[in-house]
This record gives sequence, structure tokens and C-alpha cells, in this order.
Amino acid sequence: MKILLAAAVGALAFAASAGAVDGNEPIAAWVTDGTVDSVVATPKQVYLGGDFTLIGKETGSWVGIEPNGSVPETAPAEFDEVDAAVSDGARGWFLLINGPDAVTVVHLLADRSPDKKWRLDTNGSIEGIAGRDGTLYVAGDFTKVDGQRHRRIAAIDMKTRKPLPWDAQVAAKKAKDTADVSVLAVSPDGSTLYFAGQFARVRGNQRAGLAAISTATGKVTPWAPSTDGEVHDLTPAGDAVYVGGDFGRIDGRSRGELGAVRASTGAVTDWNPQANGAIDVIVPANGTIYVGGTFTSVGGKSRRGMAALNQGSGDATGWDANVGGAVSAILVSGKTVYFGGAFDSVGGQPRSNLAAADAGSGAPTAWDPRADQPAHVLVPGAVAGRVIAGGEFATVGATRREGLAAMSIDGSTVLPWQARLTGTIRALAYNPSSGAVTFGGRYRLNGEATQRSLGVIAADGTVAPWGGDFSSFVSSIALAPDGSAFVGGAFTIVQGKARKRLAALDPTGALTSWNSGANGLVNAVLLDADQLYVAGNFTSIGGATRKAVAVLDTSNGLANGWDAGLDGNVFALALHGDTLYLGGEFQNVGSKARNYLASVSAETATPTNWDPDPDDSVSGLCLDPGGSLLYAAGAFMQVGRAVRDAAEFDTAAGFLLGWRPSAPFGGDTCTTSVDGSVLYLGGEGAFGVYR
Repeated sequence: MKILLAAAVGALAFAASAGAVDGNEPIAAWVTDGTVDSVVATPKQVYLGGDFTLIGKETGSWVGIEPNGSVPETAPAEFDEVDAAVSDGARGWFLLINGPDAVTVVHLLADRSPDKKWRLDTNGSIEGIAGRDGTLYVAGDFTKVDGQRHRRIAAIDMKTRKPLPWDAQVAAKKAKDTADVSVLAVSPDGSTLYFAGQFARVRGNQRAGLAAISTATGKVTPWAPSTDGEVHDLTPAGDAVYVGGDFGRIDGRSRGELGAVRASTGAVTDWNPQANGAIDVIVPANGTIYVGGTFTSVGGKSRRGMAALNQGSGDATGWDANVGGAVSAILVSGKTVYFGGAFDSVGGQPRSNLAAADAGSGAPTAWDPRADQPAHVLVPGAVAGRVIAGGEFATVGATRREGLAAMSIDGSTVLPWQARLTGTIRALAYNPSSGAVTFGGRYRLNGEATQRSLGVIAADGTVAPWGGDFSSFVSSIALAPDGSAFVGGAFTIVQGKARKRLAALDPTGALTSWNSGANGLVNAVLLDADQLYVAGNFTSIGGATRKAVAVLDTSNGLANGWDAGLDGNVFALALHGDTLYLGGEFQNVGSKARNYLASVSAETATPTNWDPDPDDSVSGLCLDPGGSLLYAAGAFMQVGRAVRDAAEFDTAAGFLLGWRPSAPFGGDTCTTSVDGSVLYLGGEGAFGVYR
């Protein structure tokens, strides 16, 4: 039967339904730095809840940033993570791209378009790049480049795109052992290439993970220091090469994560700042050595994430940006120090992975681009004052909204409204009678110390706590027209009384006597007259044994005889007429095989013949206002034999419709606009709007 149904679905996959969403590409696509767990539409705006702090338009992972911190409107750079960049001398860049399957080098021309003639063919991975005077140096664990012997390092002529003939012959101690080079640095005069990695020989000469060669011939130099751990950065400056990483000694001398050796001989200098955490980036500027990493102390002083060190003594200067996280990229430009990494504050002010500090005082500047994920690269742009950033991020210039945001109905704009809360919002419910939105989760309002689980956004946008004290978060809300509510979540105490993961509140927010209880997390509640449908991770609820879904009496909280007989958890519910739709991670409903998505009789719990068969879990379900269309979101990539990131079904016929949205993220929630003309889809790191 399942095969015949799949065939029928495939045959009718292009069927249309009145009011169906037919745009595969979103009319608005947003990136968040967390998950969008809940969405609700009102006649005037759309509210999003989740564990995000930023929401912004997609920019890609290679972005130009203006002096005021804004991002110009350009097509997103369609790259994965950018880990390093080298100028081509003609306003273009060679980028080290860390993709899901391989690390590659791409060449971007001055107009940001890929160089179609550029091709670098290696028989192994690429781990680092550097460049100078028209030559691109690449390093990794490869032994051939463009079919020629180049062991772990190669020099590429940027104009001809061909490797230079020399072979550095970087090797392990034994032929069967692996070797690689991960860090490269070119001397200021361009004559020497310093490098670090895991290797024991260079052109037959013994070396212990650090070495230098002539850039003209590839011949090894006498420079041969060693460390007892990993090297993350090498920076030549004057007669020194600064060495940073995750090690305790250089040539046997104590050098906690950071030190300097002579550029000519490799001899260890007396410069010894002693950091208590890894050093990832070193940048000399104006007699100061700026360093970034995961430390909290360096140069004899408390310094978080970044520090300025005296070039002579190694002592920390008075400059202190006080970074709340780690720094992996630094760019000094005039009186400003730009930096990127994985952090959320600078000098006590909110900053998301990109920031700038005054070079004199260390105080944060107004430059606040706000990236959703860590930044690894900062370089000067061709336009004066512009900075180019690369990293893991998908959006830069995002709007700061923690846990709760309001969007325009068409999804084109983040509205100025702010809830001024901190925390995670997991549930949203709109009351048409009052125009208010009730929200649930776990949050703090206006900086207060008290953690709350419920709140209300009034029709005029005013935010207030509601429902009193809960011991843990609320994840689902079902509102009655009079403003009373049934709520579910992870709590066990409400307003000082025992309420195991289910509670009922009157219109004022006072706890009622209704007391049901579930022995596991409640994910969804759905109110239908005098019955409450409940879904979650429980096996017992309302005094009865029920797996994942049950029906409770709204007067006494007891489970009735309704039992769907599931074998896995349920995350989402939707009710249309006498049909209840279930989404979760189950494989069987009653005596029927049903993978992740099913429908049952709302009266008897008997599974229907509908069997869409997605290939992974379903986390979100929603109906259009008339109930003629059902939308499903989740981790699936196929429904039956049809490829889908999200799905649209005709509820009358049960057919999968032809909508094939571009939504390559794990969907967690969905809803439609009040008139049903727009679909909102939220999930892991994304929010999409479809029409």
C-alpha cells in the first residue's frame, strides 16, 4: 500500500490547490544566530521566538564592511567558511575555503566574481595560504600539485596560475608516517618562507615542526627552532619571528603559548609574555605586539581574548579591550584596532564576533557589524576605511534581538519594536479577541534577576510578565477565547504548587485547580472545545499510560480512552475537522507503519490511510486558515520519493503538492499569515517567508 501511495503522490506532486504557496524561493530570507522555535502572525506583524540574539539578511562569509559598520547591498558570497585570504595585488583575493567535504582555494576577481580560469589540483588537503610579490604559497598534506611533485608546500605564480618548479620536500621521519604544513608566513623582504606543522624533515634536513626555506629556490635555511605543541601563527617582524599556539616550550625554554625567535638563526629570544591559553593570531604594529586567542592572562596581567604587549619586554600594556570570548583575527588601521573571533562583548558592551577598539585607550568604538558566527579573517578593503571580513558567518550587519523579534507581514523588515528580554522563547500564541500575544519559554525581562516562563505582548506592543513563577520553561501554549490558557513544558512547580509539565491559568494568569500531569516533556498542546490534545516525550499522562500523545478532559485533567499507540515522541500537532495530524520521530501509529508524519481520527485515534512517508523527523505542522493546506517542517529531505526541504499537502485529497521550497535547514516551526497568503518557516539558524 505504501508503494502505491508513493506512486500516487509522485504522479500528483504538481497538483495545485487554491491559495497554495507556489514560490520555491523565499520572498524574504533571514539568518539567525540560533534557532527560531516559534512563529505567530497577527494582522499587523509577525513575531518570532527562539534562542537567537541576531537576525539579518544573508551576506555570505566574505563581506565588505563600511567605516560606520554597515554592509553594502551586494549578492552574498556563496562560500562555506573562509579561513584565510591573500591579496592578488589587483583588488582581488585568494580565499581558503573550508567546505563540508574539502578545503579549497578560490580566486575572487576585483568585481567579486570567481576566476573561472583558476584551478588548483592537489592530491591532498590544503591547510594554509600566504602570499607576496605575485606568488601564492599553499600548504597542506598533499604531495602533488597539478601533477607535479610538491611535497606539502607549493608556490603558485598568480599570473600564470602555474606552480614554480621547486619542491620543498617536507616529510615525516618515516615514509609510512603522515606529514603536513598548516601555517605559512613570508618574511618582510619576501626572501624567506617560514612554516609550521607536523613534519620531521625538509629536503633531507632534520626539522621538528618548524622550518624556513628560500622563496626563490625552495632550499632549506638553517632556521630550525622547535616547540612541544601546536603552532597556530607565525609572524615575522624585524629580526624576530613571533610564534604563537598551544605549547609550553620553545627549544626547551619555558614559553607559555607565545614567544619569539631570531629570524636569521632561530635562536630563542628573551621575549616571554607567558599566556595561560592558546594564541591564535599575532600582529605587530607601531612598536606593539597585538595578540588574540583563548587566554585570560598574558604579559603578567589579566587580559581576556586579546592583549597589547610591549615589543621589547613582552609585558602587557595598559591597553585592554576586555573581550568576552576568543579573538582569531586582528587588523590595525591608524587609530583603530579591528578584531574578529567568537565573542559576545567588548568592554562590557554587546558585540557579536566583530568589533573595533581605540588603539590608544582600548575602549570599544561604535563600529558594530554584528556577525552571527565567528570571524577568522580581517583585511583592508580597496575603498578607504572599508574592512573585509571572512569567517563562518552567514550574515553581517544583523539586527540585535534576543529571544523575540517582530517582523513586517511580508517578512521584509525587522520592526523597531523590542521586548528587552534575555533568554529563549519557545512558544507563541495569538488571541484575536484581545489582539495580545502570549509567549512562553525561560527569560528575564528588563535586566531583572527573576527568571520567568510566561509573558504577554499587549496589542499596543507593551510587554509584561504573566502567569507567575514556574520552575522551568514553557514550550507550548493553547489559548481560549477568554484569555485563559493551558500550557505545557518542562516545569514541575507553578506558583508554588505541584504541576507536572501541564498547567491551566485563568484570564488573569492565576493558576486554576486543574491538575493533570505528564512524566515527560510536553512539546505541544491543542485546545478543541472541552478536550485538550497533548503531545510530547511522555509515557504517562492524566493518570493513564499514553505514549507521546493523549487527549485530556479540560474539566478534570484526566486522559480519556483515546490512545493512538505510537512508538516514538511527538513534536507537533495540527487539527482539521475530525483529523488530527501528528509530527515527530515515530515509526508506527497503532498497527500501521507510519514514519514521522501521520494522521489519526480525532475522535477514535484510529490511523487514517494517509502515509506521506518523510525520511526524517517532523518538528513543525501548521494549517492555512481554511484548513485546506497542511505544511510540514523538520529534518527530512524527502517525502515519499519526492525531494522536499519542507512540504505542502492538500488536506482533502492527501496529496503532496508541487511546492519545492529552497529551505536547506532543519525546520522547527511554521505558520501562515492571518489571511493565509504568506507562509513563515523557521528553524535552525534561519527564517524564510514564502508566498
